[in-house]
Amino acid sequence: MKIYRVEDADCEGMYRRADEKENTLINDEQCGRYNHPTPTRDLQLKYSCGDRVDLNDLPTDYLFGFNSIEQAKAWITEDRWIRDLHTRGFHLVEIEIPSRYVYIGDTQLIFLNPKVESRIKHNISEALCGNNES
Repeated sequence: MKIYRVEDADCEGMYRRADEKENTLINDEQCGRYNHPTPTRDLQLKYSCGDRVDLNDLPTDYLFGFNSIEQAKAWITEDRWIRDLHTRGFHLVEIEIPSRYVYIGDTQLIFLNPKVESRIKHNISEALCGNNES
């Protein structure tokens, strides 16, 4: 299955607690917005996980991502975020993973990172807004 994730060269995501990583762009202040719900507020994600994964205490082997480029665009709605992510070295990463390790929500998904089969980095500006900023 093909999924997408925004991450830097260390495979760290963009959505971290503000005190966890200096390179972070989107932090807890955006958490809970209608297009940035916490995992427990994404009802489809809760349904998808069922009792297999506790979204209130997510194991560190799980990472967040998107089901499609369109879902990523719906999450990253501001052009300035895309520019800042690009400047900070983030990419849109295309990930291949068996579907049984992916739980899909309305706005985001989670996946079991150790089960990733491949990662291909794409220029985030080009992928999300068609700009060619190398």
